[in-house]
Amino acid sequence: MDTDVRLVCAVVPDSFRELSEDPYSTFPTRSAIEQVQRRLEERAAEEDGATFGLVLVQPAGRSATFGMREPEAPGLVREHASAADLELLAFLEQDDRLALWKFAKAHDALLASARVTSFSTLDTYQAWVAEERSLTPFARANMVTVSPGLGGELRQRVKRGRDRHGALYVDGSVREVERERDEGFGERIYHLTDIAEPKLILHVAGGPLDVWVSGPEGTELVIASWDLVQTVAFWLGELIGPLHDRLATLVSSTPCVCIDVDVADRPFWFEGAEEAGSDAGDQIIVEGVTARLVLGSAMRHVAPGPDNAGERVLVARLLDAFDQLASGMGLEPLPAQRRDALVEQVAPLGLKKHLLLLPLQGNALLVDADGPRALRRRLTSPLHGSCWERIWSAASTSSSVRCPASCANSWPTRPSSTCWGRSASS
Repeated sequence: MDTDVRLVCAVVPDSFRELSEDPYSTFPTRSAIEQVQRRLEERAAEEDGATFGLVLVQPAGRSATFGMREPEAPGLVREHASAADLELLAFLEQDDRLALWKFAKAHDALLASARVTSFSTLDTYQAWVAEERSLTPFARANMVTVSPGLGGELRQRVKRGRDRHGALYVDGSVREVERERDEGFGERIYHLTDIAEPKLILHVAGGPLDVWVSGPEGTELVIASWDLVQTVAFWLGELIGPLHDRLATLVSSTPCVCIDVDVADRPFWFEGAEEAGSDAGDQIIVEGVTARLVLGSAMRHVAPGPDNAGERVLVARLLDAFDQLASGMGLEPLPAQRRDALVEQVAPLGLKKHLLLLPLQGNALLVDADGPRALRRRLTSPLHGSCWERIWSAASTSSSVRCPASCANSWPTRPSSTCWGRSASS
């Protein structure tokens, strides 16, 4: 889990032995915990460095009480939790992969100086979070009791953030969806909790009907088209609000629609290969409540641009797809003036709102440069020059750094105007 931390995880599920009608019965864990204790000690002694022993105990509808003696192996830090609590913490701490390790270290230090009574690791974790991710304020106490139920706030945060619920799918079924996290795609984007098809399917919420986005089928194509499908979902999320009244007219005919996105020239789009033959343009094929949108090569050429030009084309095609879905239900298309206004509102020319990741090959923004380019002149303008001076001042050290362009210059002195690398990435 880190360069000098090894994770050893032990899972202790309910054995379903000694079951009782008593609602307050407990899951006997003593023998299992003794085995786990010995195993963790053995694993910690096998290698140098720190070992994080994580014990997951998951009872089935009854309580579990267990304790572990002080570790004998140096560098062994242990923590226990239920499998359900681990899933919750994994959702909360996606930006810090060492969060549980940091908590375990702090918890271990507190246990060394005080007697701690806690009914749930999640309660203690919330106390750690509340004290700015520290248990130091309790260090002078000789006994600490953590209030039961303190971790309820974390459960509520996850419940609100994940927002797991059912949504009507185009095949007539109800699919369970949830937010994976706020990844910059907006809070309207939901993922399936059950994966039954070999393709990426996303749900766009917030409208009067359920809107779905799907990509091409096949393991390799799921990987290749992942960002494209996410991008289409993002722009549908941007359209949901401005297009609310339009979508409301579709509800009388269908509770859900789907945009099935693909590209005509997959090697050109996903691998950066040479464009194959002539471009047939973007195509929209409606089958029931699904509009299949096949993007041609033209958008691939403009998509890497920094000014939303490619995104405006995509938004226009999504509006066309909705128009064709509406036409199949006997409804009139959007007036041209309204359509143009929606494109301007959702994807105005200017700084990009969403970055579509494309291969390096064939990407006009990342091609090799033959020499100093406009970037150098812009960086040395009064505004950019001032920013550069502040960045350079903050980054300078006493040691020399060779120029990444492999020229004759040596920093920390400010590089000359000719020392700007050989590609945009440099």
